[in-house]
Amino acid sequence: MTALTADAYSDFGGSGLALRDYQGWRTDIQFMADGGGIACAWQGQGDAVVLFGELAMTGGAWQSKKAELVETGFIEVATPVAGYFNEPDTDPNYIDGGFVYRDGNLFYVSYPALTQWVPALAGS
Repeated sequence: MTALTADAYSDFGGSGLALRDYQGWRTDIQFMADGGGIACAWQGQGDAVVLFGELAMTGGAWQSKKAELVETGFIEVATPVAGYFNEPDTDPNYIDGGFVYRDGNLFYVSYPALTQWVPALAGS
């Protein structure tokens, strides 16, 4: 399985972003890697960072995680895809990322537009 489409990797390379070790961010997705999923980061020379996470999760576990997200200020919105939980705006200098649960998997993207490059979410 490929985490992101080829277009994503092409865009990252063209933007000077390179894969690096994941280190905490405003929304810490380390739990995804710790749970057997992935937590990836790409960064260039500046402060631009792209994060992506994916974790297989049961529907029951998602209900618990969703309650936790809502409790901490995440808001469910219909865009960029249905069921997108937008993270709270903690820093006006950064675009807010969010979580989406789809078909037994929880996804995190640091920018809403990244959903277009997640095969499971593309076209949703």
